[in-house]
Amino acid sequence: ALKNFDLLLANYPDSRKVADGLYMKGQSLLKLNRKTDAAKEFRKLSSEYPKHELAAKSCAELRKLGYTSCPSGTTRKR
Repeated sequence: ALKNFDLLLANYPDSRKVADGLYMKGQSLLKLNRKTDAAKEFRKLSSEYPKHELAAKSCAELRKLGYTSCPSGTTRKR
């Protein structure tokens, strides 16, 4: 799965699915217990796509991993 997400991110950097790919890559990395790598993907999503619906979920994942902040401007769903 990681290879597929890497291919999406490398070959289609302007796709509207990039944020989804970052989130799913982060989730896949968590399942492999690669928490630091997962955090990088979640942070990238929340900083590059702060208004995307998955940005708030990425921030929640970062908090679960012990990170206390998310990029400003991240929209949180209420």
